Amino acid sequence: MKKLFHYAAAVIVLAAAYACQRENLPVSSQDEVEVTFAISTESAIATKAAPEGTGIGYADTYEKELLFYVYKDGALLDQLQPEIEDFQGATDLNAKVTVRLVKGQDYEFVFWAQAEGKSHYSINTAYPPVVTVNYDALAANDESRDAFYAVTKLHIEKGMGIENVTLTRPFAQINVGTSQDDIDAAKAAGVVIDNTSVTLSNVATKLDLFSGVASEGKEFTFKAAALPQQKLNVYNKADYPTAHEYSYLSMNYILVADAVTGEKDQLDAYKITFLQGTREINTISIPNVPVRRNWRTNIIGENVLTDYASFNITITPDFYGEYNGGIDGNPFEELPYDQPEETVDNNLYLKPNSNWKVDNARFAVYAFQDGKPEKWVNMLDSDSDGIYEMDKAAIEGYTNIIFCRMNPGATANNWTNKWNQTADLKVPTDGTNLYTVKEGTWDNGGGTWSVFE
Repeated sequence: MKKLFHYAAAVIVLAAAYACQRENLPVSSQDEVEVTFAISTESAIATKAAPEGTGIGYADTYEKELLFYVYKDGALLDQLQPEIEDFQGATDLNAKVTVRLVKGQDYEFVFWAQAEGKSHYSINTAYPPVVTVNYDALAANDESRDAFYAVTKLHIEKGMGIENVTLTRPFAQINVGTSQDDIDAAKAAGVVIDNTSVTLSNVATKLDLFSGVASEGKEFTFKAAALPQQKLNVYNKADYPTAHEYSYLSMNYILVADAVTGEKDQLDAYKITFLQGTREINTISIPNVPVRRNWRTNIIGENVLTDYASFNITITPDFYGEYNGGIDGNPFEELPYDQPEETVDNNLYLKPNSNWKVDNARFAVYAFQDGKPEKWVNMLDSDSDGIYEMDKAAIEGYTNIIFCRMNPGATANNWTNKWNQTADLKVPTDGTNLYTVKEGTWDNGGGTWSVFE
């Protein structure tokens, strides 16, 4: 399907207040300036890191409509008659908007592009404009929920050239993928997963377009829907820029709470349910899933359907880079697409003794400090070397920790599911990062800190 931006003439809401003021404004052509905006969209399929056809980012096939709003002195102008030029881009979505404005005046502009004919988002155009996400009949794996926006302010002067405006997503995209071997093995075993549903915590529902503040976080369930049919390609730091192909199990867009700074945020819980038709086959819960505005989070496993699911989590932006990490506290490393950089080791490591390793125990860190809520973080032996790790960023601001041996039959981290523990420890600040549990001990056994080599 062609990818076009259509100017939505029916929704040109350029403000009522202007009509009241219009007779007081200069109308001479000498006092008016034509301003043209060249609009482009950092589309998922246009990223420099993704050659055509690699599928990095879910390829949106929905035509777009472009909503354009102009504000002056806190009023939305509705008497302007902008000229809109549509044209097809091979990979990017592009448009031109030309509007006549008064010299010497300051204006604010909002651009919002969404799937044409859809009602996923509503915009309250009162100043400041606010987008509300419509979660009624919310279904999983719906690519038409992708949308883009930009805001800009201009002081109008004679001889202004074309103003370039780049629209980006206010959303994070969360994907789940597995290997084709896993899909084939499940099919051979008599199970064909063809639908998934997802439950997410603390998902924002409103976005102030001028401030960028997202708010009113809630828990939502994306109802069961058919799996995406495209392939999910993910990069990692070890062999960048090689793309690793997986089969999609889920793809959803969510409004990220931390939309002002653009920093990484975190969902308290992520739960995905796999279905064959309407019959539930399995549900996996993943705590502390990182998300980031205008980035992808890829939750990847080799044997999600047919074996115990050992995940790696990657936050991948459609445009800038990736974070590679995983389930159960696997540390995250940053991978910029253009120039991968070496990252400083910011992990804490645990070397269990032989006692702690029995009965397939898992391991977690309990972080605590006066005035802060307690926090649990899972540890993972990502390279099967017998040493477990976690990213210290997960407990940033905490000075006290306890390493805990946990019941592998329970996924929740709490004192009920704890089997054994170290003594109360201080997060090291002297460069040491590996805690070794003293051999022959079970609890409070006097382990030692050293530097992990």
